[in-house]
Amino acid sequence: MLLKHITMIRYLLISSLLVLFVLLGSSCKKSKENKIEGSWEYLPMNNLESQTSKHVWIFDGSDKLKIEVQEPDTTYVYNGTYTISSKFMKGYFVDVKGVYLYWNGLYKIETLNKSELILNRTEKNADSENPDVEGGAFLWKEFVKK
Repeated sequence: MLLKHITMIRYLLISSLLVLFVLLGSSCKKSKENKIEGSWEYLPMNNLESQTSKHVWIFDGSDKLKIEVQEPDTTYVYNGTYTISSKFMKGYFVDVKGVYLYWNGLYKIETLNKSELILNRTEKNADSENPDVEGGAFLWKEFVKK
């Protein structure tokens, strides 16, 4: 009788913990989605990137991504989509598609708070037209909130 009671308590405890982890995981994803919404200005990391242009990534609440490249004489606009997902024990990721071949891919969210966003591209998307010419998957992007 006592063994049955202990087994039942153990079963309830494990079930409760599992439900708690699922709820926490889904609420954290929503928190990431809310934090990433808005305009983020890209900070060039080396002198190879143009210092005369300004890149602004705009994440809206409906999974649409717009990248504005503001040159001294004109502004280019690229539109695409993004989705946020989580991988167990690996963190949160942003999947960027349809924007521009160079920027498309799966980015790990290294940092995301009120003022700073750091993305680390770990994979290129399959929609790449010429992956051999574009280089490797690695791409590090640091942004500040506008």
